[in-house]
Amino acid sequence: GGEEEEEDGDAGDSQGFGRVPSDPAEEAESASEESDEDEAAEQMVRALEAAAGLRAAPAAADGDDDSDVEMPDNPEDMARLDAQLGAMVRERVEAQAAARERREQQLHFKMRTLELVETLARRPAPSAVLLLLPLPLLRLLSEAAAQPAFRPLFERVSGLLRHRLCKIAIRPPWPDEALSAARLFTELEGTFA
Repeated sequence: GGEEEEEDGDAGDSQGFGRVPSDPAEEAESASEESDEDEAAEQMVRALEAAAGLRAAPAAADGDDDSDVEMPDNPEDMARLDAQLGAMVRERVEAQAAARERREQQLHFKMRTLELVETLARRPAPSAVLLLLPLPLLRLLSEAAAQPAFRPLFERVSGLLRHRLCKIAIRPPWPDEALSAARLFTELEGTFA
């Protein structure tokens, strides 16, 4: 019972310590990436076995469920196996580098977007629409807090919330056409839910 819960909790930790996705599309994308990685690992094992001609040995007579893998004795087969292993390792390293590059690009884009929001919040007469940002920024804050690589994003979002958005003053008359009071109340109520 308790061990199963720990295993389930650990699975979320590997991707971001129980990260809360900000939208269902992002959640589906992360699930898709995980299944793609599992499928790729299985494909690599099958390709390796097929290339090297590896076959599982019959189970031991003592009832052991573990099966041994026969390694090729021929030096040419070993060289082919070595080449396959090298290719698989290179593919894996390249995939990890591409994923890291994608994360860095996403971080850079989010930082630039926050810079734009900060610029809008600094204006002498900020738009009332900026009052709709606390909920999405809180979601982004929880996402960034779970990943050490996103520490600069976390600091930027928390600073924007504390020093800019919490201090915005909208001068009368209220711009009802830009943001109705009912919609603002609904959005701000969502931050406490």
